[in-house]
Amino acid sequence: MLRTGLFGNDSFVDNFMDDFFDIASRPIRSTVPAEKPIRSDIVEKDDCYEISMSVPGVSKENIEVELKDGYLKVTAKTDGSDETEEKSENVRYIRRERYSGTASRTFRVNEYVTQEDISAKHENGILTIRVAKIDKEKREAENKKLISIEG
Repeated sequence: MLRTGLFGNDSFVDNFMDDFFDIASRPIRSTVPAEKPIRSDIVEKDDCYEISMSVPGVSKENIEVELKDGYLKVTAKTDGSDETEEKSENVRYIRRERYSGTASRTFRVNEYVTQEDISAKHENGILTIRVAKIDKEKREAENKKLISIEG
């Protein structure tokens, strides 16, 4: 009687090894889009909105928070390399899976929110942004400038 092996003619091990060497022999192209949104959680508190954003491996120097025309835009940039990694011209990577590029997220905030109403903190891969709740009447009252009349 002819035996074909433990898994039959299409053994798992043979398929795995064929796939492994096929993948390792061709260049790897990332399917990660050039710009992707940053995963975020938003919590409403009594006096503010708190936005927690996941930015693992990104230093605070590579994060930009911009307030413009009633929109809060957060951009994080990374080159995908580890700072402790040795830079050598003799290194040939088979595969690199660390993300490299730019990620951003834009939030609509009240047009009366100013830079002073926003605070940000970066700790353990989490960027936390607090945006104070501001209503139109309060902001207009604060910005109202009365001119004294002499006479």
